[in-house]
Amino acid sequence: MSITRLTAKKDISANEVLVIGFSHETQGPELLDPAVILDSNVKAEILSNLKLTNFQGKKSEITFLTLGNGILCVGLGKISKTEPLELETLRRAAGAAARSLKGKEAALFALPTKTAATTNAVVLGIELGVYTFNEFKSKTEKQNESLKKVQVLVHDLFLTKPALSEAQIVANAINNVRDLVNTPPSHMTPAIFATYAKKSFNLKSKVSIDVLDEKALKRQGFGAIIGVGQGS
Repeated sequence: MSITRLTAKKDISANEVLVIGFSHETQGPELLDPAVILDSNVKAEILSNLKLTNFQGKKSEITFLTLGNGILCVGLGKISKTEPLELETLRRAAGAAARSLKGKEAALFALPTKTAATTNAVVLGIELGVYTFNEFKSKTEKQNESLKKVQVLVHDLFLTKPALSEAQIVANAINNVRDLVNTPPSHMTPAIFATYAKKSFNLKSKVSIDVLDEKALKRQGFGAIIGVGQGS
């Protein structure tokens, strides 16, 4: 289930943690354009508090400041005209930030998202970062886990909306595979997997599926597949 949505609002709600990015510079971490208006006093307070930590702005480095509702600072590494911010670096940083906010109610990600590509990277990172395998966990354990709601601050909602949808589709596919890998063999028998595969395609899909039972597999000489199936 996707938990991210885009927003152009610049205010932070009562329960949102603000996530902002920093580059790694020789003189210290430098706040990148977060697409959110920060009061000069607030910005000065953030930088002042960062000096009390070991935060340097290195790739995927994170530190949490207990200012207001909470401010999560995430590093994006060295950035320059000759070495621009890479999408993979941004994706990984967003994922690291999302994982570190386990147990928090909501967050406003104000990382660099001036283009559709950077928005896609941030959303994908968040959706992959909040993934947890809950199949065998109690209701209480599930409630105390990952973020419940995430908003990604962007400059242009119309421009970046397709990037949001694409990232959520890709993340959903990856997380489905993670569920399959994390499910123990005793709970993912060939018959259950076949049912899962059928349900993965909606009624309007043009994909057809043929499921071979054990007799059909033996008849066609698929001994190796039968052996793997017996392992469950």
